[in-house]
Amino acid sequence: ELPDTERYGAFIMADHKIFGEQMVAYGDVFFERDDVRNDFGPAPTLAFQPVNGVTIAIPPHAPGPTVGGPSHADTGVPPGAYNPFNPFQQIISGNSQASLFEFGNEKFDNLTDAFFTTVGLRGDKLLDGNWGYDATFRYSHIDATIDFTAPSKTRFNRVLNAADPIFDPASLQFIGTTIPFNPFGDFRRKIPNNYRLADFVIVHPREEDTGGLAVFDLNIYSTRLFDLPAGGVGLAFGAQFQDEMLSQDVDKRLEAGDIPVFQLRSASGNRNLYAGYVEMNIPVFGNNFSIPGLHALQFTGAARYESFSTGSNVMVPKVGLRWQPFDNSLTVRATWGEGYRLPSLTQLNASVFSSPQSLIDPKKEVAVFVPTVFLPNPDLQPEDSRSFTAGVVYSPKFAPGLTVSIDLFDIETTGRVTSSDPARTVTRIESGNAFPGESVVRDANGNLVMITQVAFQNTGTQKARGADFSIAYELQTIVGTFRSTTLATYLDSFQVSFLPGQAEQELRSSVTNPFFEDAYLKWKGLSQLGWHWHGFDTVFTAHYRDGFHDVLFGPNGINQHWVRQTWFFDVQASYEIQTHTKPEERLINGWPSWRYLLDETTVTFGVNNIFDHDPPRSNNNFPHLLYDPTGRFIYASLTKRLW
Repeated sequence: ELPDTERYGAFIMADHKIFGEQMVAYGDVFFERDDVRNDFGPAPTLAFQPVNGVTIAIPPHAPGPTVGGPSHADTGVPPGAYNPFNPFQQIISGNSQASLFEFGNEKFDNLTDAFFTTVGLRGDKLLDGNWGYDATFRYSHIDATIDFTAPSKTRFNRVLNAADPIFDPASLQFIGTTIPFNPFGDFRRKIPNNYRLADFVIVHPREEDTGGLAVFDLNIYSTRLFDLPAGGVGLAFGAQFQDEMLSQDVDKRLEAGDIPVFQLRSASGNRNLYAGYVEMNIPVFGNNFSIPGLHALQFTGAARYESFSTGSNVMVPKVGLRWQPFDNSLTVRATWGEGYRLPSLTQLNASVFSSPQSLIDPKKEVAVFVPTVFLPNPDLQPEDSRSFTAGVVYSPKFAPGLTVSIDLFDIETTGRVTSSDPARTVTRIESGNAFPGESVVRDANGNLVMITQVAFQNTGTQKARGADFSIAYELQTIVGTFRSTTLATYLDSFQVSFLPGQAEQELRSSVTNPFFEDAYLKWKGLSQLGWHWHGFDTVFTAHYRDGFHDVLFGPNGINQHWVRQTWFFDVQASYEIQTHTKPEERLINGWPSWRYLLDETTVTFGVNNIFDHDPPRSNNNFPHLLYDPTGRFIYASLTKRLW
């Protein structure tokens, strides 16, 4: 089902001039609470006997010796345990699987509190009138709580055992029935006693996650350090300190693998960052200093040094150019820079956890659903990147209101940290390139039974090349202002080397991850047509997303599939009740007058996905990160500005 979401928040900001523009105190506070309730299907047990976690086992038909099958020691079934509904005098476990319909759907309630605050001092027009400063402290904090509603494997084993004290009326643990769970029924023909056991089997474990980031910034700048014929040279320099922390506290039942599908581990970490930076803006031609072909020419340069508490440090540069050869109607711009990013605290401190995953077995070329243990990777390295952009902006004089731009981009990343693709991981492990602790287990028939892999790894290289296009037009008429804006992105190439030293693969128009939730689209775009007149605003929006390749798992094996391209359309209309009354005139004895109650009030109506189009069909039902499954959505809002 679609998540049930409730969200509310508040934002307050203020400033106060202490010494005019030369010292201004400012601050803000933001808080938001999100309460999301997810309702999934009945809990799948997966393999009864996983490599890690709690084993599920159906006791034999009667107490006493078993005939074949797993032993009591292998499965943890206590001596004397039995289930009269088991027609076999053996323990049923191993790779058996089931879905526990009798215990209802698994539920996950996510409650997230986000807090953000800023306090600072800033000043302008100091010394010769060209200097300024900004000293800021920012703090953000997130508390996320996940409450699970799911069956406990340990308790499920108990209701499978007719000899357990919970079925003894003389026991203090008696749960009100002497009949154990019957695992051999058909959920379409309800067994009332099975449903009666749900209150005992269902548990509510909790995961509590906390993250915090404290940042202090000091920025000192001059808009005119000294003069050149084309204008003043700008300078900015400063320092930054960051303190980051992460804590993940997981219920013991989740850590033990007692909850079907999920086995999580607690984790925590923190780190500090010290940084210094300098930026310059140098006008070479411009204003009254220009020659033919050089109406304006400006260079920018920046460098940032970062030192981390983990022991690494780096210097990254960036340069830019802005050139107007004839006049202000044509601008050529370009940038080049380097980047450096440490793995996140979540990636660095990833705990050991287990979860099943779908993949295509690279050896048998069949779709499989395999229990997987994910390991932390202590050898994760930072990412390095290089980016280049170049483009033109043209606002022709013969068409006032028209602006066209084209920007090319070329980005290369080395060592990008990413989650490990399961199929490629199996191939890597079985070819002898496993990370410490990784393994693949197959049964006697060569079927995948278990995967143990690192959760995150560094790739080789990732190269993206393409272009961004924009065209905007504004027309003033006696019946209002018409605006048209179109944005489009063309991806010419997206190449990835999944391990250092490996050849790069072209992934344009392919999925980004093994869950088929996103794709590297060749084309995507957005176009808007709006009209504004005397407080009325309307806008019509068209969204385009290109198609891409994925695979579908069918009864006849794996089939290549093209996920179709889509168009979606939205519309929004609003009206603002405007006023020419001064704010102080709207108050009587310090209180707002009812006569101005509706001043600066905006009423908005809109429809998203006007034609109620469904997302395109893909392997994972639909591409979750590209499309919203809500369908047609009608909304209204009322906004009142108080002053």
